[in-house]
Amino acid sequence: DDWQKYDCDRDQLMAENILKDIESRPADGRHGLFIVGTGHAGLGLSRGRAPAKMAGWHLAQRLGRDHVCALFPHRCIMSNAGQVAGRLGLGLFESAFARVGNKPLAFTLREGPFGQQPYDPDPETQYSCRYADGFDGYVYLGPLEDETFSALVPGFYTDEFVQELDRRQR
Repeated sequence: DDWQKYDCDRDQLMAENILKDIESRPADGRHGLFIVGTGHAGLGLSRGRAPAKMAGWHLAQRLGRDHVCALFPHRCIMSNAGQVAGRLGLGLFESAFARVGNKPLAFTLREGPFGQQPYDPDPETQYSCRYADGFDGYVYLGPLEDETFSALVPGFYTDEFVQELDRRQR
């Protein structure tokens, strides 16, 4: 019963909430930052001939493509469940970054070879597009092997929260 109210197109729901917030303050000239996984951020990805209607796509449709920017953070090919299935571009990205000393950098995907690579970070979905179709820029912070996962945030998982997770799981 709790879940039923969220049985909808989650990407559209995210975009609508952002648009409502923007529209509620028409005189406010500030920009916004929407932090979300790459599976929701894509602006112009496609599956076959159909657009992948992610939250980013919905925002670009409403606000105009020139008013929305999406960045792709370097990562491995990974499923929604966290299963790692390899390296992006069959390791091309990692090899190129290693060649220049694995220095943190960010670059546009409109120019150069990276944006032209087939979009491949999600093993669960077959895309028929390039990185540049869905993202404006790429952010590389270092080799995947150097990434560390932080410990749980103290106080974040309260007893009440854990009990609710347990209730929902059952």
